[in-house]
Amino acid sequence: MAAKPATDAQCKQALRLFHKFEGNVQRSTLASGLKAGSRGTFLDRITEGKKRFPDLAKQLTPKPKTIAEHAVDQRDKTSAQAANAKLKDALKEINFLHDRIDQLEYAENVSLKPADWTLDTRAPKNKSPHIPLIFFSDAQAGEIIRSEETDAPWDYNSAIFRQRYRKMISSVIDLALNHGGTRWSYPGCCYARGGDNISGGLHIDLRELGEDSTVIQQCLLVAEEETRGIEMLLEAFGKVEVQTPGAAGNHDRITFKPPTKLAWARSLDCLIHKMVADKFAGNKRVTFHISKSPDIRFPIFDKRMLLSHGDKIGSSGGMGFVGPGATILRGWQKLLMEQAQLGFFSDMVLTGHFHYPMALPIGIANGSFTGTTEYGKQYRMAPQPPLQYLSFFHSKHGCVDIRPLYL
Repeated sequence: MAAKPATDAQCKQALRLFHKFEGNVQRSTLASGLKAGSRGTFLDRITEGKKRFPDLAKQLTPKPKTIAEHAVDQRDKTSAQAANAKLKDALKEINFLHDRIDQLEYAENVSLKPADWTLDTRAPKNKSPHIPLIFFSDAQAGEIIRSEETDAPWDYNSAIFRQRYRKMISSVIDLALNHGGTRWSYPGCCYARGGDNISGGLHIDLRELGEDSTVIQQCLLVAEEETRGIEMLLEAFGKVEVQTPGAAGNHDRITFKPPTKLAWARSLDCLIHKMVADKFAGNKRVTFHISKSPDIRFPIFDKRMLLSHGDKIGSSGGMGFVGPGATILRGWQKLLMEQAQLGFFSDMVLTGHFHYPMALPIGIANGSFTGTTEYGKQYRMAPQPPLQYLSFFHSKHGCVDIRPLYL
């Protein structure tokens, strides 16, 4: 059946719409009321309209643009594109400034109340106040290591842990009082607990029966030594501030898989912290701080410290011959960026976990009490001696000395 011829009104409408939409057939077709697939019908109406109404078609036919008009159009188009680009850049800058203002307002409202002695710069005449920072981590008390299995010259067991811990405390006191600056004075010391201080009972290789083989025995062993160690530090420096992240380490947890909810409540290191803190209850010269986060922030004079065990820094494994150093650095940067976005800006990071001692201006990676282990031997990790770090902070100049304590 043949299609009905277009009416005069439909032809005039087609000519006007085609002119209105500057030759765009699809938009003209839809505006005329035809369906999207009726393109041919619309073009037939235009052809018929030109035949029936030549004067109208001539009137609606645009005059060809001159070269000058084309040049003006191109210039306007280029100017519009440039203006749009500048507008986008300006909007990006405005959004960045809004975000920065929000961060600064958040940081301004943050409340951090450190123990007052860490900010006390008063000292005897002609004395320069310093605060020693003792970093204690990765003791893994209760583990047994035999040198004939590692080829390294370091055995390890509970008796050796006691010897090395006592050597660490005595070395700190000796270095500070007898080998520090001639004009140094000490308003107190800071004792940072980095976690993994017991061997734990999660790993099959670490469940060897022997002295202090259960986690309860290991907790008691560490608590006894730390209590006496803090007493000695108190006698030497007058005040002690103890810092512990809530979910301190991976050896300390009581769940097979690392928990994310209430990790601090599933860490035996929290129990050790509580046991030691109870021993000093009522002693105003010793303060104990513990977080419910894997991280804890604290000041030493005006320097902002960030302590985390190291298993939750967002970076793990090694990098070939570079070793874990690059991994640790990457984790430090992730820690610093995450904390900065929360409004907390840190000057130095303290981590353990990797048993790889490394001291840099932005952080200290602690060694271990064990030295080389069978686990490290299996993966051909670079042998590291039993080592912990001691550092000294000046009231005005920040960290002025970092000393490895070879145990």
